[in-house]
Parts: sequence; structure tokens; C-alpha cells
Amino acid sequence: MCILKLLRDFLRIRSVHPTPDYESCVQFYKKQADRYGFEFHNFEVGLILHLAQTWQVHKGLPIIVLA
Repeated sequence: MCILKLLRDFLRIRSVHPTPDYESCVQFYKKQADRYGFEFHNFEVGLILHLAQTWQVHKGLPIIVLA
């Protein structure tokens, strides 16, 4: 995938207040995680949504990419 197309797709997501579309943001990151074989997790702490992508490099030594 061309990096410019990826950037355009990301910028099209309405993520600003007062009416952010967080579900589309989550789906964008999930799609990218699936594409590269990362595990994808999302969780809420209080009212704040957090996303985590993990990539198992060596058994027992995960790398975490936070976005």
C-alpha cells in the first residue's frame, strides 16, 4: 500500500470534537495491525480508549507499538 494513500485514508477519518468517529479510528488501526500480522487490543481506562498493537519477535519477548 502506498504510504500517501494510507495517510489520505487516515486523514479522512473524522477524529475531532465535537463529533469524533472513534470507531472508524479503531477500525483503521485494526486493519493495519491485521495487515502486518500484529495482535490488536483496545481497552478503556475510565473514559479514555487505548489501542495496542503487539508483534511477537521471539517467543516470550513481545514488542508493543502504541498509537
